[in-house]
Amino acid sequence: MILTEGDAVELQQLIDPTDSLILLSLQEPYFNEILSGEKHYEYRKRFKKHSTKALIYISKTQKQVVGMIQFGQPVIDRADEIAALAERDQPGHYDAIKSYLGEAKQGCAIPVEAVYLFEPVALAELKRQDPSFSVPQSYRGIQPSEPLWELFQHLEVKQGVI
Repeated sequence: MILTEGDAVELQQLIDPTDSLILLSLQEPYFNEILSGEKHYEYRKRFKKHSTKALIYISKTQKQVVGMIQFGQPVIDRADEIAALAERDQPGHYDAIKSYLGEAKQGCAIPVEAVYLFEPVALAELKRQDPSFSVPQSYRGIQPSEPLWELFQHLEVKQGVI
């Protein structure tokens, strides 16, 4: 869905119970690179094998969920091939991605297809909605049976970035 300035929809119009929905922890500088259009892939040591919608939790600096990224079909390949893809996408990033993947034989490059922003949801609100909530180190699934699913369904998406 393309949102233009002034448009607003509830997140439930962008996701449904059949979607693969995850909560993904991301550091603010990397999220900002995605927002600016500088970064077109998210790199992970392992990831789902299909396209995924990810609610983005900005760790450390913000401690809140700020938006959603629609990720496309991940590229899963040898670590050196993933680093080479990173180099083509962002010249100068080969060594950083190769170092991040470390001794892993393979890695994932997950293409960013769309980004949607909404009013941030602070960690305190997440814990109020679900007292057992804990921030994932990497990512975790969110199921329609969870209290957070309902919270996220009714968030108002204010901007589609890409």
